[in-house]
Amino acid sequence: MKCPQYIKDMLIARANHAAKFTSIDVTVQEWLEKHGIEVEEYDICGGCESYVNPHASSRRIIEAIEEFEPLPIKDAKGYPYGVH
Repeated sequence: MKCPQYIKDMLIARANHAAKFTSIDVTVQEWLEKHGIEVEEYDICGGCESYVNPHASSRRIIEAIEEFEPLPIKDAKGYPYGVH
């Protein structure tokens, strides 16, 4: 059977979108790691939730970012800057 052109076009589009998605997913994961923000494994690179439940996965990541409290930067004596 000959593969219809519109199916070939859709498969190429699917592959291109998947590559773009992976690139974006890696960028998000690297940013989260750089900032010490932890999320569930299923919401980051290779996690199934970003594929099968993308809106909820995005909401969970946004919530994790917005709820994150970074540790205060400390001076040489171990005091948070501006405390003493």
